[in-house]
Amino acid sequence: MKLNFKEKNRTQPDPYVFENDGKFYMYVTALQGVEAYSSDDLFGEWNYEGIVCKVEGRRDYWAPCIFKYEDKFYLYFSCEAIDRPQTPDCLQFLHVASANNPLQTEKGLMKILDKKDWSKAHHYLIYLGRSYCKAIKPNCEDCPIKTLCEKKTKK
Repeated sequence: MKLNFKEKNRTQPDPYVFENDGKFYMYVTALQGVEAYSSDDLFGEWNYEGIVCKVEGRRDYWAPCIFKYEDKFYLYFSCEAIDRPQTPDCLQFLHVASANNPLQTEKGLMKILDKKDWSKAHHYLIYLGRSYCKAIKPNCEDCPIKTLCEKKTKK
């Protein structure tokens, strides 16, 4: 599939295409943050929207993925630390950001976390999973984000 882009000097590695209300969005791997494109037609011309999500102190963003749950959009992506040496124990990070618009996910992450905690979002998700979302006996009652969880509706 060959796509048509207004900006000719950009690459689109690891593209993730998402449709919402008849409009298409593409999220791609980039050095400075997750970049996005939009188009009214999947096979039409794509417009560069710029960097839609980045985290201070991080670089080399890859594997972006977005989905919509109820009226929120959640963008997951991986990235690396800028100022730490490459070590097997702590280098790569998984982040998630949410918004009411598929191109504003960074603003969602900025609203729910203090700036000093932006780089720790992935640790919060891991902590929630280990503390509350246990496979054998989940602790849904005490979970601080139970209102966002799909599992609560399956009981």
